[in-house]
Amino acid sequence: MHQRRDRSGPAGGWPRRRLLQVGLPAGAAAFVIACGGSKGGTKEQASGTTSGDATTGGRVAGQSGAVEKIKPGHYEKQLAASQEELDPAKFAKRGGNLKFYYLDPPHFDPSLGYSCTIYDTHDLVSNKAIRAKLGATADPFKLELEPDLAEKWEMVSPDATEFNFSFRKNVKFHNRAPVNGRAFNAEDVKLIWEKYQSGGVQKSFFDTVDKLEMPDAYTIRAKLKEPYPDFPAAVATFGYIVPREMWLNSERIRTEVVGTGPFIRESWKPKEGSVFSRNPDYHEMAPDGKPLPYLDRIDGVVINDPGTRKASYRAGDLHQHLPPDKADGDDTLKSNPDSVWLDLPVSRGGNVNGFTFNQQNAKFKDKRVRNALSMAINRVGFDELLYDGLNKGYSNTALPWPFVFDQLPKLEDEGPTFQYNPEEAKKLLKAAGAENLEFEIIEFYL
Repeated sequence: MHQRRDRSGPAGGWPRRRLLQVGLPAGAAAFVIACGGSKGGTKEQASGTTSGDATTGGRVAGQSGAVEKIKPGHYEKQLAASQEELDPAKFAKRGGNLKFYYLDPPHFDPSLGYSCTIYDTHDLVSNKAIRAKLGATADPFKLELEPDLAEKWEMVSPDATEFNFSFRKNVKFHNRAPVNGRAFNAEDVKLIWEKYQSGGVQKSFFDTVDKLEMPDAYTIRAKLKEPYPDFPAAVATFGYIVPREMWLNSERIRTEVVGTGPFIRESWKPKEGSVFSRNPDYHEMAPDGKPLPYLDRIDGVVINDPGTRKASYRAGDLHQHLPPDKADGDDTLKSNPDSVWLDLPVSRGGNVNGFTFNQQNAKFKDKRVRNALSMAINRVGFDELLYDGLNKGYSNTALPWPFVFDQLPKLEDEGPTFQYNPEEAKKLLKAAGAENLEFEIIEFYL
C-alpha cells in the first residue's frame, strides 16, 4: 500500500499530520503566500499573535464568516482559513525566524532527482515560470496554477501544441556570485528548459517540446510535437529556473544555489542544515504594498532521530512536528497545548512507498502470485494503524488521485485484487503452486 508521511512538490504528496506552534509572528502565516515554501507549499501556517479570542468553527476558505483566529487543537480533513490568513495586509507582522527540519540534500541539481531533499531548498531560493496556487485559499487536493516568473500564459493553438509565456521585467537574480544580481529574462527559461529536455528526471515532461522560440526578451513560445494540454502543469511542477552560470560549463549547481526567489541561502553544512535570509530585492509584492517575504530568516535543520525532533519541538527549537501516529499527536498536544494539529488524507507521495515486483524473478512472473500478495494486505487495517482511517483504505498510486478523480476514491473502486481477502489469496497461491512462497523484501530510498 502506498503511503507518505512527508511531502514534495505540487504534484507530490501532502502531509499526513502536522503540528505547528501558535505564537510565531503572523508573518509566518503569510510565508506560504510569500514564497510557496518547501514541501510544495504545504508548510502549514501558524495562527499568529494578533489580539482577539481564538474560536473554533469557520467556513470554507474565502467564504464570509471565517473565524478570526484558529484555535489550538486537533483538526481533521479540513481547516478553514481564518480572517487573519485571508487578510494578511491587516494582520501579518514582518520579521521573525522560522525553524523546520528537513532531509540532508545530496546535491542541489533539480534535474538529478525527484526529492524533497533538493526541492526544499529550491522552493525557498528559486522560482518557476508558473507555480501551484499557494496561500490560505489554496486547496491541497487540487492542482490550481498561478503566475510565478511568468505574468501570464496561454494556449495559443486549439490543439494544445503551442503555448506562450510572458515573463516579468522587474526580476533580478540574487546579489551573489556568479550572477551578482543581474536581470532575469526569457533566455534563462529557454536554456534551463532545454537542459531539462536534454536529460534527467524532467526529460519526459519536456520531451514533447519541438521548439522554444523567443519573440522578444521576455516571451517564450513553446511549440510541441503533439497535443499536451497539461504542459503548463508540468512546467509548474518540475521547472525550477536555475541561472545558466550555475550549470553551463560548471558544476556549481551541485553545491551552490542561487535564484530569483524570496530567500537567499547563506550557508549549508552537510548533515547539519541550511540558513536562508530574506531577499531584499525580491520582486513580488505583499497585500500591504511592501515586498515579500515577511520572514527575515529560515533555518532548515537535519534531525534524523524522531525523538530528538519531538523534543526540539517541545522546547520551541522547531516550529513543526509530524506525529507518526495519533498517540504521539495527543501526547504532544498535552505538552504543547498552543499547537494546531491538522490531519489530512494522503494524496500520494513523490517518493511513493509501496511494493514493486521484480518480474525477472520467477516467483513473481505468475500474475496469480502477485494478485494473491495484494489480496493478503489489509489496507483498511493499515490505514487505521498509520492514518486513523482518514484514507478509508484507499491505496495511493504514483499518480495523485486529484489528477484523476474529483474526490477521494473509495477502496472498492480499485477492484477485487485490492480488497482484503486472505482466503482467496490462499487459493490463488495454491493454484499457482506457490503455497510455501518465501521471498526477501529490499527497502530502498531514491
